[in-house]
Amino acid sequence: MEIVIQILLGLSVIGFGVLMWKSAERWTWVPLVIAPIVFIEAGVFMGLIALSAKSRVAWQKISVELEERLEKATVEEEELKYGVIGLEGDQRAVVPIELALQKLRVDAGRVWRGLSPQGANQGQFTLNMPRNAAAADPAAADPDAAAPAAADAPAAVIPVETIVFAFSEVMDPNQKRIPQTFLGQYLVTQSSPQSLTLQPLRALSTLSKRQQQAISQAQSWAIYEVMPLDGHEPFFIEASRKRDEAIFGDADEEFLNAALAGKVPPEVLQTYLKDGKQAQSDDPPEAKWRKIKLLKDHSVIVDGSGQRTATEGSYFDLLGQAVDSRLQLADGDEVQFKAGTELVFKYEEATELISTGVAELIDEIYVRPLHDYDEIERHVFERLDVLAEKMVILNREIAIMKKVKTANDSMLVKGQEDKLKLEAELAQHRVEKSAIEAYANELQQRKTAQRTQLAALYQDNIKIVRNLERVQMQLKQQIDKRTAAAGR
Repeated sequence: MEIVIQILLGLSVIGFGVLMWKSAERWTWVPLVIAPIVFIEAGVFMGLIALSAKSRVAWQKISVELEERLEKATVEEEELKYGVIGLEGDQRAVVPIELALQKLRVDAGRVWRGLSPQGANQGQFTLNMPRNAAAADPAAADPDAAAPAAADAPAAVIPVETIVFAFSEVMDPNQKRIPQTFLGQYLVTQSSPQSLTLQPLRALSTLSKRQQQAISQAQSWAIYEVMPLDGHEPFFIEASRKRDEAIFGDADEEFLNAALAGKVPPEVLQTYLKDGKQAQSDDPPEAKWRKIKLLKDHSVIVDGSGQRTATEGSYFDLLGQAVDSRLQLADGDEVQFKAGTELVFKYEEATELISTGVAELIDEIYVRPLHDYDEIERHVFERLDVLAEKMVILNREIAIMKKVKTANDSMLVKGQEDKLKLEAELAQHRVEKSAIEAYANELQQRKTAQRTQLAALYQDNIKIVRNLERVQMQLKQQIDKRTAAAGR
């Protein structure tokens, strides 16, 4: 291209020279001088225009590249901030993560870590606050990071009369503090940036042996403003792929085995390992959820009729609808779902949608029922109180039974003595009975002999009586005859 331009410039110069030579006879010296000057200036301006055009093309190219980069960066910023629209799964976008962090902050409350026990006095525990300790952000990536930036910033003071939940701490392989054993519920009686005094809400004797042992052996305490909540996500590998056969992702088996194996029954450990996977026929009904596909458009009411703040009650009403103003929708109280959408519902709700023809069943999913640890802890101690009352009654009954047993033992000894006496009397009785029986047999024999003799005498007497009667009849007849003869 440059050679072509040079040839064109050369032809232009030659053509100009020829024209000037042909015009020299007719022109005066003025146009002859001005024309070369104008020609040279035109060449100079053409060079400047060429340089300007080249620079403009270069800058225009840079501008296009920068606009493309800006557009691409804008798209990347939107994706990093909000995620890719229409793409399923955890995209680790800023806004969803911030919302999750905010939810964790609300649910978890404040946490104070790394408190060292100083000792117990009159049933109260004194803990030393760590240097620069502050209420840890429960949603932070590093839970041990201190909030204050200044090296000598004062520690965050826990308000007095605050009810807190205490855990013993251990260091994990990443040198992060993690809670290990629940130490009970406590009341803050004294608080300062340097130390903290806690009074147990329940007698230490009512705690389990494991809790009592953990209290005596704990080198570090963690104080929670709110009892930690149960959830599905903490027990799964972070950012693992969620799919049809594992709706929560892949369970962190190594962590679960290390944390729960040998500490809970095997069947309980299995509920964590199979959480979010296909349900089995022997799974309890409350743990079965149904994955369905909508055949029609469907709407679900998610907001309750009332409104209240976090200090006035729970986030949801008895129907599971949001009543916390921060959780309610800005436009209406229903969420719309299009036909063809796949959803996971509780067993009863899914069955109702299937029976009404709104949806069809795809699969049944096992979803581990979540635990309310605060309620469980309260229920356990209520049962312990009941058992303690029963123990008092049982101990009283045991004392009574011991007295009864003592009396029974003494009666048994006396009964043994009476038995020996009775056995001796029985032996004597048997001897006497044998003698009496022998004498009775003898009397019976004598009686039989006498009765035989009496019977013989009786027969003899009868014969004598009969003879006497015959003799008497004969005498009578004779008397009658003699009397009759005398009367003649």
